[in-house]
Amino acid sequence: MVRPTAAALVVTVIAAAVVAIVRRRDGIRPWLGLVLAPAGLLAYLGFVAARTGSPTGWFRIQQQGWDSRFDGGVATVRFGAEVLASGRSVLEVVTVAVLLIAILLVVLCIRQRVAWPLVLYGALVLAMDLGSNGLMNSKARMLLPAFTLLLPVAMALAKRQPRTMVAVLVAIAVAGAWFGAYALTGWPYAI
Repeated sequence: MVRPTAAALVVTVIAAAVVAIVRRRDGIRPWLGLVLAPAGLLAYLGFVAARTGSPTGWFRIQQQGWDSRFDGGVATVRFGAEVLASGRSVLEVVTVAVLLIAILLVVLCIRQRVAWPLVLYGALVLAMDLGSNGLMNSKARMLLPAFTLLLPVAMALAKRQPRTMVAVLVAIAVAGAWFGAYALTGWPYAI
């Protein structure tokens, strides 16, 4: 699987450039974005292809090293169903909960009319995360670049009293620190 952030960012920039071109806005800038956005990703894939001797080198490495490939979400659905049915570990249950919350956040972003490029980027990162198999316990970590999906939470917190904001943010930070520490100590594949 190509890095979710890079691919999602390239697709988002290309989509925004196409919209700007169709609306005839910003002169040459959208055309430059259309050409330059994929350049870094293509150069990286080309570098890996040259090093591995295969045009699909990056994908082969991902599959051989981590059994990671895009399967349309089959493995993720299977993982989620097994975890929710068995409750094997806190790490896996929290991972499934994070994925479900991320889906809910996409819906909230759309309902609250968050700027479409931000929603598109976050939704693409989420779609690539959900659609790939491989190390399931890394799925929550792979969603970190989809921070744009947290805009409804930020907008809701902005309307609260400062002490409420601080209490919620401290609770989130403590829960995140606990989850990270638990993942590092409780998961045999943690680095």
